[in-house]
Amino acid sequence: MISFNGVSEQLYIPEEQIKDIYNASKGKSKKEQAQIVKANVEHYRKELDKRLKNNTFAPKRHKTKIIQENSCKKTRKIVKPQYMYEQMAHHSVMRVFVPIAMRGMYYHVYGSIPGKGVHRGKRTVERWIREDSRNCKYIYKLDIRHFFESVPHRRLKKALKRKIRDRELLKKLFIIIDSHKPGGLPLGYYPSQWFGNFYLQPLDHFIMEQLHVKHYIRYMDDMVIFGNNKKELHKARLQIEKFITEELGLQIKKNWQVFRFDYVDRKGKRRGRPLDFMGFKFYRDRTTMRKSILQGIRGKVNRVKRKEKITWVDAGSLLSRLGWIWHSDTYAYYERYIKPYVKVKVLKTLVSKHARKENERNGMVRSRKHRRRETKRAGYNKQPAPCI
Repeated sequence: MISFNGVSEQLYIPEEQIKDIYNASKGKSKKEQAQIVKANVEHYRKELDKRLKNNTFAPKRHKTKIIQENSCKKTRKIVKPQYMYEQMAHHSVMRVFVPIAMRGMYYHVYGSIPGKGVHRGKRTVERWIREDSRNCKYIYKLDIRHFFESVPHRRLKKALKRKIRDRELLKKLFIIIDSHKPGGLPLGYYPSQWFGNFYLQPLDHFIMEQLHVKHYIRYMDDMVIFGNNKKELHKARLQIEKFITEELGLQIKKNWQVFRFDYVDRKGKRRGRPLDFMGFKFYRDRTTMRKSILQGIRGKVNRVKRKEKITWVDAGSLLSRLGWIWHSDTYAYYERYIKPYVKVKVLKTLVSKHARKENERNGMVRSRKHRRRETKRAGYNKQPAPCI
């Protein structure tokens, strides 16, 4: 295993710290603390640098919030870290830790990994079931019970020590882990998703290198394994359960499934079951969406259509939801329940106008009229001199 040492110096690069401050403020531009920091970035950067060096960036208490997740009808407890200076420090520490966590990461992990996500994971599953149908005959689907809340701090720290030799970086990582007193990884922390993926790396390598499965994909703690033999999948299930319990100190949910994947028999009758994963329902010949997500999109459309005026926030929210439809075979649903009430061109215009105004306000993009004036001054519109 490759270990990392002498990487904590990267925490104190001034230019990178300023980027960390702005990254932490994304989605908070209208909040008072973010506006105060942006008004005097250099002052707060120096304070952040001081707190990182002294390891005093974590507050004693955190606010918690209960939310209802519509996609899976679950109630979740979210821990809200403070923007000043906790979230800033999280982004600084993760800037150094993420390349370390990515070293040795299994390729087909799609949860909270930059450049991946549900849509890329969906394309991977579709490619497997349509190009290698022989090895996608049966499916073993599982997830870990209360994964984030159950990750043992002691074992996570031990895994970090094996990978990282830099004591200064380790101390900061341990402060972030210990700031959640009940144990586990708090939902709402930016570092939690990276700690979760890092902690499950040994499981990924065990499944691929020891069990030699043909196709395996993981989205955070939700896992799917494909195979062409049901008995072999059951054998793999027992070994995976043992590994998760003994090596990781976690438990598999009791709702695990080993089943025959969707197919059409010789008489033309559809048999087996579709795969419900990452919000999609995968069939042998098509991909639809989970019913709860479709209902959520329709509910949002109904709420927006009752408004006298659609805001850019509503437009952006609807467009992000409609992205699910463009990536699945549910266009008939769109034509029946969404298209009569929502004009996509209008939504895109609202979002682009708002983005243009924000960029001009921040001085990032000059107006079209200003660009034309600069072009004339530079003489770019003049006719070239004739060649002699």
